[in-house]
Amino acid sequence: MDVRDWLKQYSINRYGKAPAQLMKAWDYLLKSVYGTFTDHPRFNWQFRPGTVKNGSIYMNEDYFRGLEAFLSASEELKDSPYYLTDLCEMTAHYLGGKAEILTRQIDQEYLLGDTLQAHFLQSRFETFMLGMDRILSRHPTLRLDRWVSFASKAARTEAQRKQYEMNARRIVTVWGPPVDDYSARMWSGLIGQYYLGRWKEYYRDREKGEAVDLASWERNWVENNRDTYKWNSGLDIVAFAREMFALSQDVSSSSLLLDRPGMVGTWSLKPDESRELVFNIPARMLKGLKGISIECLKGSGRIECTGYVLEGDGQVVASSSDRVSSEQGKLHYTLEMPEKVNANNGCLLKLTLKSSGGNAAGIILGVNDL
Repeated sequence: MDVRDWLKQYSINRYGKAPAQLMKAWDYLLKSVYGTFTDHPRFNWQFRPGTVKNGSIYMNEDYFRGLEAFLSASEELKDSPYYLTDLCEMTAHYLGGKAEILTRQIDQEYLLGDTLQAHFLQSRFETFMLGMDRILSRHPTLRLDRWVSFASKAARTEAQRKQYEMNARRIVTVWGPPVDDYSARMWSGLIGQYYLGRWKEYYRDREKGEAVDLASWERNWVENNRDTYKWNSGLDIVAFAREMFALSQDVSSSSLLLDRPGMVGTWSLKPDESRELVFNIPARMLKGLKGISIECLKGSGRIECTGYVLEGDGQVVASSSDRVSSEQGKLHYTLEMPEKVNANNGCLLKLTLKSSGGNAAGIILGVNDL
């Protein structure tokens, strides 16, 4: 069938008409997220901080142009309740993409040693996350309070209520291991309290140079949550969406100096420090993966890796205990992957790096060509 014609008829049925800006939005989205298929799509900020560089949502310039065009259609569609509902979601997707770029920019600034710029970008990241949370509070279904209320109403005693509500929070958050963050809902309440709260904890500990115990923070949020939820009934959806688009439009991946193909994540070490690192790897990267490269981009320290473990769906699919030292700031492992490797529910790369001498920082790459 003609997909564009179908989208036109869909728009007329849902919104009452299909103005040119709306059709332009569909055209752009067909060149990005609506023209691809991704298993378990997530933004990187929906994972535990520090473990994922890139989310699995297919974002390119057409993705952002499409969402901007969808907002532009508000001139003709602002009186349609279904358009306003979808605008809440589309605004969240726009801010979600910009927030993902910001996490990578923040990592870059920390890696390059500009903590003042990192702090500034963190404040913008918080603004975008709270913007998502606020506009989704006007959505009829994408809300944590709605989900938790189902659990509350099913309880017959106070003890049951507490247990049911805790389980409701658990299943949309940790629900693991080994498949933590499997649900990854874009819900009001979840974004502003759980995802943003977890990132703020991560950045606080990172600034202090302390080890981050996010597992304990997550468990406490699930088991001892006392947060309240707000229904922003007075929010002007169109005006707020325009404000948030304008605030975030300048954020672009073109500012990412470390945006390398196959990049898994960044790392940094103090003089003579040894650190175990864990990274989430997109399952699609496993096909054709032939090696892991570690590059030092900043600092004078010599780097040694004491081996790695690659896990898919909680099972070891490749590993090595070989010690490899850097030569000219680089070191490399060659991988032999099983023919039928599966990691739909999560893929982890675990390794330990050690520096000798001064501070050092760099990146880790998945290599498809040797």
